[in-house]
Amino acid sequence: MTRFRSDERFPLGAQSFLRALAKNNNKGWFDDHRQKYTELLKDPGERVCDALSSALSNVVGNPVRYKTYRINRDLRFAKDKTPYNVHLRASFGGEADLTKRGCWHFSLDADRMTFGTGIIGFSKQDLKQYRRVLSDAAGLQLLDLISVLESNGYRIPDPELKRPPAPALADERLRALSCRKSLAVWQDCVAPFPKDEAAFVQAAMAGYQALMPLILWLDEFVFSKSDAPEDPSCATG
Repeated sequence: MTRFRSDERFPLGAQSFLRALAKNNNKGWFDDHRQKYTELLKDPGERVCDALSSALSNVVGNPVRYKTYRINRDLRFAKDKTPYNVHLRASFGGEADLTKRGCWHFSLDADRMTFGTGIIGFSKQDLKQYRRVLSDAAGLQLLDLISVLESNGYRIPDPELKRPPAPALADERLRALSCRKSLAVWQDCVAPFPKDEAAFVQAAMAGYQALMPLILWLDEFVFSKSDAPEDPSCATG
């Protein structure tokens, strides 16, 4: 049996469990340490998600739900057959499907913590609207917003497409944005990490508050517009 420090609280205790799991990623070890998984990772993770859901609801003025991702990996098409994920991940938002609209995320790994905001994958309708507004003043506003976030150490993954979709925009920076099929910004936290659940929630909310302009931009220029009914005068038959 692997020994864990009795004085370690979430998230440090959870990270200790994840480091041990990474070295012993098999069902036998996990079954032997299932109680520690519950004590160090599962239960405190759910408490943290409850607290973040409540805090985000207060900020945005609407109910915010959350989804935690399973510890068991989906092995159906995986070459790597290790059975368990060595991270804790959660998403928060107001939609029934938290992958469809802008939301907040966190990932707790064995050696790092990451907080993020944005959309992991645009729906077909939202992607069409996102690309449409890039040619307007909203596109320049998004460029300014991203520039500020990057200058403050936030990370934006590379775009999914190598070539911009037609019609290509004149501004090279806007062309790069049009190559995106998602729009999320991430904050990679470095040690020292929060010492307990309350400090973790505080750190996450500080990151989410700094990233709020991205959610507001998506709500104003993408989601509210793609939800609007199509103008019959613009329909083609």
